[in-house]
Amino acid sequence: MNPRDEAVSIDPSVLVRKEAQFAGRIGVGGQEAEAALLAMKGEVVLWMVVHEDTHGNRHLIQSNLSESAADALMAGYMKRYQHKQEYYKFCYTPSTRTQVMREQRVRE
Repeated sequence: MNPRDEAVSIDPSVLVRKEAQFAGRIGVGGQEAEAALLAMKGEVVLWMVVHEDTHGNRHLIQSNLSESAADALMAGYMKRYQHKQEYYKFCYTPSTRTQVMREQRVRE
């Protein structure tokens, strides 16, 4: 039997981890890939929405959201406050919330 004909078993978490690494390198979808990796590990994934003002200060708008709720909240803020306003969402787990806020320079 040819080795190429054998079925290959791949751990899905390896694929998600590679996707997260690739997404991080190209700067696309990193948060979504990170959230997928955390979910595959059985972690509860929550999202926070953050506002960045014109001086680069980041303030927490709301946390403990689902991804769809975070997207809806961001869309509402972006529609109402368009001039020089930036909004971001970050994923975290209950155990990594403080770390994510520190790394992303978010104030409560």
